[in-house]
Amino acid sequence: MRIAVIEDERPIREGLVHILNKISPEYQVVGSAENGREGLILLEEQDPDLILLDIQMPDMNGLQMLKEARERGSMTKVVILTAYSDFDYAKKAIALGIENYLLKPVNLTELKNTLSKIKEEIFVEQRGKNSLSLETVIKDALEGEYEEDSRLEETLLEKYGFSGRKQIYCMYLFMGKYYDSEQKEAELFLEEFREHNPDKKMCWLWREKKQSVFICFYDVKAKKILYSI
Repeated sequence: MRIAVIEDERPIREGLVHILNKISPEYQVVGSAENGREGLILLEEQDPDLILLDIQMPDMNGLQMLKEARERGSMTKVVILTAYSDFDYAKKAIALGIENYLLKPVNLTELKNTLSKIKEEIFVEQRGKNSLSLETVIKDALEGEYEEDSRLEETLLEKYGFSGRKQIYCMYLFMGKYYDSEQKEAELFLEEFREHNPDKKMCWLWREKKQSVFICFYDVKAKKILYSI
């Protein structure tokens, strides 16, 4: 999990970075900033999974930064760090979408529990995104596990331009004993073909047990689609 620390007090900022590096190797600190303006730049450059964000900072405070980040479309997870127990701060922060609200000095156990919970949330969210990949849908279809779902079909159409109601051209390429030795070269060829033929929407699925690759062309606008291979 990639984490950024935005805190104006240097000892606290550096202390948090040190603690995060010690808690778990899975927590990677990608940068730190001392005010909201620097924080916005850091957010844009590094796109962290999580921000530990102080509220009271000079130049631009944490709530102002968070508000602007949300307006820019950032959905990065945020944990607010503050010495203020004023409920008004918490209410404003919650309205902007945060994961937790921790009082300084930060309790180590509470910080660990918060990080662990957020890491699990990110894992679940990412797994959900992966389940909507074309490769996953094709794999399920090949294995007889695909179930029709109107919401899934709408998402695939919106995200990929893929519709099971349109013609789909498929190629099953058996590689046999050359599967392991030639897979990287074949992958490169497919990537280059897709790059040089942007009008041809395609995806592919490697089938290790079958020593083959399943190639799928969709949203096809012409019958002859392989002439330029």
